[in-house]
Amino acid sequence: MQSDWNISTITDPAYIKNKPVIPVVTGAETQIEAGTNVSISGTGAAGNAYVINAISTADNLGNHTATQDLNMSTKNIVSANNITAGGKTATQTASIATGTDGSVPAAGSIAASLDANGNIVWKSPSSIVVANQVQSDWNISTITDPAYIKNKPVIPVVTGAETQIEAGTNVSISGTGAAGSAYVINAISTADNLGNHTATQDLNMSSKNITATNNITATGKTTTQTATITKGTDGSVPAAGSIVCLFGCKREYRLEKPIFNSCCKSGAIRLEHIHNNRSCLY
Repeated sequence: MQSDWNISTITDPAYIKNKPVIPVVTGAETQIEAGTNVSISGTGAAGNAYVINAISTADNLGNHTATQDLNMSTKNIVSANNITAGGKTATQTASIATGTDGSVPAAGSIAASLDANGNIVWKSPSSIVVANQVQSDWNISTITDPAYIKNKPVIPVVTGAETQIEAGTNVSISGTGAAGSAYVINAISTADNLGNHTATQDLNMSSKNITATNNITATGKTTTQTATITKGTDGSVPAAGSIVCLFGCKREYRLEKPIFNSCCKSGAIRLEHIHNNRSCLY
């Protein structure tokens, strides 16, 4: 039989002897004391939580009188209202977001004094009128004229030839750089003249091609996997079924298997088309 907390009859087998008293927990049992620069409010109970606040230890700078310069060590002074200096204010850069009259700057605005107290306002250049102002004129040559410009610089005539260019390695330069004679810079070819070499070993092309040649002469055997002859030495061109004939000797050909005599000493080649076991004589 299982025990039952709610059974109060002591003779009942489900009765629990010596049951402990369960206290009512409100949250106020936890004790908290305020230490240094801390305040505590509330009881910790439901609806009245402890509230712990730090007590400000900020110094009231306003009740101090400086006895030496204030070194901010590159830190800022922020949230100030007015800053008044009895001497000079020196700064690397300055930003004035609003004039004393509430005016705001625009690109090209000029900060102008509003009064003898030096209150600054923003003005557009066109709105500033200077008494007896005279615009300068480049073309005025009379030195007593108010529009005369003193110490005018000499404006050189630029032709383009002022730029100096020297030819370095493997470069040629022509022209003067002036209009109608532009500098022309050409690279000088440094290609190797293969014709002035004598091989001391086999030339391995590593599967690359030899192109743009005129004649290739071999004193030994020429071996190739495939061959293409696009034109004979007599100008003849191949057609389907054409075979190779040599000038200067008799050659007999059969359609299935050509038979060559060995009497010819000439290496000239022409292309011949054989029909019906015809023989050719040159």
